[in-house]
Amino acid sequence: TYFLLVSGDRLIHNFIRQLPGGQRRRALAIVRESQTQIAQYLGVISVSNLLIGTTTSLMCWAIGLPDPAVRGLVAGLARFVPYLGVILTIILLTVVSATSLEEVWMMIIAPLGYLALTSLVGFFIEPWIHGFRMAINPVIIFVAIFFWGWLWGPVGVLLAVPLMTVIQVVLKQIPKLRPVYRVIAR
Repeated sequence: TYFLLVSGDRLIHNFIRQLPGGQRRRALAIVRESQTQIAQYLGVISVSNLLIGTTTSLMCWAIGLPDPAVRGLVAGLARFVPYLGVILTIILLTVVSATSLEEVWMMIIAPLGYLALTSLVGFFIEPWIHGFRMAINPVIIFVAIFFWGWLWGPVGVLLAVPLMTVIQVVLKQIPKLRPVYRVIAR
């Protein structure tokens, strides 16, 4: 879905050609703005995952785990997969900590630190950034993540912000739906 929205120009142009003449401009404007918003969303997620990976690397290095750069790389990349990526990273950090460290309290620093970091970023910082960037109330983004997650599970969490992006663009572009856009706007 992401890559179709971001780079599926041929498909989009074929679709637009099938619309009546008066609707083509509006549909093209919706598609172009959606592409821009989705690209910005992916940029924010990528930067946030890079920062989480870097922080996890530094944390692993500080407590003395072997190959901290690899742990950070895995931590950052795994966050692209909702729930499962974080769970697998926590398991990996737990196993590596248990086999590499002597003290029990040291063994739980990396997995709990990563869990706290991803929870903070995933539940508070990213929704706030997306809400600010999209000119939508951050509470709406937060509720959307929970709603789509409840409805579709991990896939819903992954698609929540892109869906809100497209919904926001459509609400903004169609005059009859602008009052709804004004309700959810910041």
